[in-house]
Amino acid sequence: MVRELKNMPAEGHFERGRVDVTTGAVWIYVSRAMAHGHPMGRLNWVLYLIIGYFAAGAAVKLSVWGQGGPALMFWGAILGIMTAIGLALRVPWALILAVAQAGLSVAFLAFSLTAGGSLATLAEAVVGILIVMYLIDGQRPNLAYRYRYRSYQGEAEE
Repeated sequence: MVRELKNMPAEGHFERGRVDVTTGAVWIYVSRAMAHGHPMGRLNWVLYLIIGYFAAGAAVKLSVWGQGGPALMFWGAILGIMTAIGLALRVPWALILAVAQAGLSVAFLAFSLTAGGSLATLAEAVVGILIVMYLIDGQRPNLAYRYRYRSYQGEAEE
């Protein structure tokens, strides 16, 4: 992955983070303009799929709320819409909203287990956790949303 990041423009700043003693990896922090200007900092089909997932989930929650569902569905829809918009605009706070969305899905799963449970709630929780894991650890999401990329000891950097 770092080989692809060698095309990073010289202007701007590169800031090295601490070395992880286990993996030898180090985070290289760059400016927002540098991250978004690089091909790895742009959205790909996986990120568009994640954005669509949050938008569709918000639409379903808004529909349930509109048919007389609890007010909590309205706020869940707002959270989903804000998450989708934030991810589409590549802003860092969108990751916090995605984590909150996954956390709420897990909480709803725990509460629904006492009332008989639901496979849809289980699927929502599992997918939410997988999305958060990708957004936190993936190379592309880290460059797009957190303006950093992973470098390993022994790799030549320019």
